[in-house]
Amino acid sequence: SRVVAGPLRAAFHFGYELQVPASASADRRSRSLETVSMSVSLEVSLDAGSRHVAVRATVVNRARDHRLRILVPSGAARVASARSDSAFACIERPAERVPPPGKLMELPVSAAPFQSFVDAGDARGGVTVMSSGLAEYEIVAEPNEGSRNTIALTLIRAVGDLSRDDLVTRPSGHAGPSVSTPGAQCLGVHRFRIGIAPRSIPPAAVALFAASRAFLLPVRSQIAGSNAGPGSRSQSFIALTSEPSGIVLSALTGADDRDAVILRLFNPEPHATRVTVALTDGMASAFVVDLLERRQEEVAVVDGGATLDVAPSQIRTIELVPLG
Repeated sequence: SRVVAGPLRAAFHFGYELQVPASASADRRSRSLETVSMSVSLEVSLDAGSRHVAVRATVVNRARDHRLRILVPSGAARVASARSDSAFACIERPAERVPPPGKLMELPVSAAPFQSFVDAGDARGGVTVMSSGLAEYEIVAEPNEGSRNTIALTLIRAVGDLSRDDLVTRPSGHAGPSVSTPGAQCLGVHRFRIGIAPRSIPPAAVALFAASRAFLLPVRSQIAGSNAGPGSRSQSFIALTSEPSGIVLSALTGADDRDAVILRLFNPEPHATRVTVALTDGMASAFVVDLLERRQEEVAVVDGGATLDVAPSQIRTIELVPLG
């Protein structure tokens, strides 16, 4: 049903009651014949001018020993690989990992981790899926289709043990302690936030990071007090430019033990880029520092800015010392 029909937003609500097996069978070779009802509620909205469709999902999980996923078609006939983010990189993985011949300690699986986005498609079109709090995806084939062309995001992965010795994908046995984990069955109410952005040609890695950050950290508004007075519509205390474009801001914080700003950047692109950073109120000096904020080398400040090169896949942490 339509719940919002304004000029700035359209939104629809969909509700489902899914009848699913209550758990694995006693011998764990099949699903239980007993079923339970799983409630699923979806609010799907599109804002005027937005490049993504927003999905808010609410699931009431009453089943054990299962995985619940949401499927997002890429629009491509076949997906050969997908890209997703990690802490300091955009990683491309094959859509399917085929087990090599011979006896294996553990079979490779095609599911893979991500932090905030997954992009899949071909050279002409595809889709980028963004989420908050989810961690696993897989490129799968839709029912009755042979080619892998759909992103499957894991919403719930309900398990009852930390490790088991009867898993088909791990014939070698346990991967850890055999400990019961009833809380990991994820029973109860769960809420998810997902963004779906159709695309044409594959975006650059830095564009994927920018889109996911914009989705995860939307603009916040606040009503100013009556005596706030006139102010600039935009304010900033730091300026950052790169040429060619290819830098992602990872952290911005005050130094632990001195009056300085700590800036961490990384380059997810396959080419090097040159970065210039400056404090708008003036900068006395700049240094490359390590992760413990220990100074490694000084960077010259020229015309108020510090410039340094960032190689492909490189992480740079910079200390900016303000004037005065």
